[in-house]
Amino acid sequence: MQRHLFIRATKYLLGLLGFTAMASSCIGRVEYGCPHVDYKISGKVVNEEGDPVAGIEVSTHDGYGQKDTTGVDGKFQISDSDISYPDRLSLKDVDGEENGLYKSKQAPLGRFTQVEKGDGHWYDGVYESEGLVITVEKEEN
Repeated sequence: MQRHLFIRATKYLLGLLGFTAMASSCIGRVEYGCPHVDYKISGKVVNEEGDPVAGIEVSTHDGYGQKDTTGVDGKFQISDSDISYPDRLSLKDVDGEENGLYKSKQAPLGRFTQVEKGDGHWYDGVYESEGLVITVEKEEN
């Protein structure tokens, strides 16, 4: 009797805390989450003369997040759903001496604007930071 009462009280308390006591008759999916958004960041990497630079890896989260490598036009585009301020973009030369060596650096994310509304629940939509122009400096030998 005491064990049955303890189990019922525990299930009640866990329910108050937002947990679900799973039973064999439980059908369906129980979801918990937190508000989230999708971020899109796009821009161009140029040298000190304003020419596009290829072979620069641009990433979020100090190089551990989403990545893109610039092409001959110097452009990059990253989509990530896990960005928080004061996150910065990390830039690193990954093509070696092919078009010259460039110093690694950090750059601000830019200003985000909402381009797509969310669902009114957990999803808050799409935010975009576009048109960034980031200048990299040549590595001195």
